[in-house]
Amino acid sequence: MSAFFASEQNFIYDQETLVIPLWARANDYLQKNSILNDRIAWEVFHKFNYDYSRIEENFGLMQIIAMSVRSKNLDTQIRKFLREHPFSTIINIGAGLGTAFYRIDNGNLKWYDLDLPNVITLRKKIFPTHSRVKIISKSVFDFSWIDDIKSKEDPICFVANGVLMYFEEAEIKKLFFNLANFFPSSEFCFDTHSKVAITVGNKQNLERLDIKGQMRWGFSRIKQFLKWDERIEIIETYPMYAHIKRNDNWSDEIISKMNLVDNRRLANIVHLRFN
Repeated sequence: MSAFFASEQNFIYDQETLVIPLWARANDYLQKNSILNDRIAWEVFHKFNYDYSRIEENFGLMQIIAMSVRSKNLDTQIRKFLREHPFSTIINIGAGLGTAFYRIDNGNLKWYDLDLPNVITLRKKIFPTHSRVKIISKSVFDFSWIDDIKSKEDPICFVANGVLMYFEEAEIKKLFFNLANFFPSSEFCFDTHSKVAITVGNKQNLERLDIKGQMRWGFSRIKQFLKWDERIEIIETYPMYAHIKRNDNWSDEIISKMNLVDNRRLANIVHLRFN
């Protein structure tokens, strides 16, 4: 594929949080005992001109593992939902350059990718079209996107992979309120971080690399969601690496960091239902 127009290239450089997870999944594909084995991510990784050198100089195997594990956990939660509802609708909030559809498609689901117009323009150039994948070119906080969902009668599961921490808590509460109002009995799978993890992540990763878009939302107690709205039920929650087998080729330092994250609940997976 030829290089994108300069304006699109500039947009990517202004939104590096889009390409870092793609870089991680693509590099995970090359690892022995790959976590995701995401060949589509590897193919997409090579479809546009982007200088990854700054990312590669500052990130390593720990970041590759972390972002791949996050995706694997959320894939697992969606697959659980699909086992009960094979003809359901999945709505991917903040689709970015994600490749989850290609990893978990059961041949029957309907899929929506929801993201900002510039991101959707980028996705259209990179990803193949698919009859069961619809795109919505809007902010998740422009709630007119709700009218674009044509299958509200289906069982619905929302997923947000590495997204919610970039917003304020008040915005997320408003999102939850609207999902509960307009999609009763729907489910939502996402990742969360503690306030400590948000602070450390901003300083060690985003600020150090001068990446725009700081993480904002973090919290310590998972059950705080229950105070937001009585319609929220937590189905499952667990630390990020709780179900991940440690590979022999990972260093003791990496395994120690994973154990620290789990022991202090610095990063977690949450799966809830709106009753």
